[in-house]
Amino acid sequence: MNFSNFAVLDKFNFEYAPVAVKFLLNKPQGIQPYGSSAPICRMLKEAQEGSPFYAGRENFACVDKLVLGLEDPDPVTESGQIGAKERIYQEA
Repeated sequence: MNFSNFAVLDKFNFEYAPVAVKFLLNKPQGIQPYGSSAPICRMLKEAQEGSPFYAGRENFACVDKLVLGLEDPDPVTESGQIGAKERIYQEA
């Protein structure tokens, strides 16, 4: 099966370009690493607009490592203090 032809996606008239995410144990061959640190939401937008890349633990900012299961939560994060500070919640 050849996955290099994405013309079928044009038929769906998506508002935003689809992005594929794959979790691997080893670095992929022939794909460039992400060059900095950023929140995953920004990485998804960059993936829509540019070339493929891979990102490792060191590339994720914000709470992405926690959300992706790359690290265990610390007591401050679990307490809800960060959500209140970032105005995600009205109170902790």
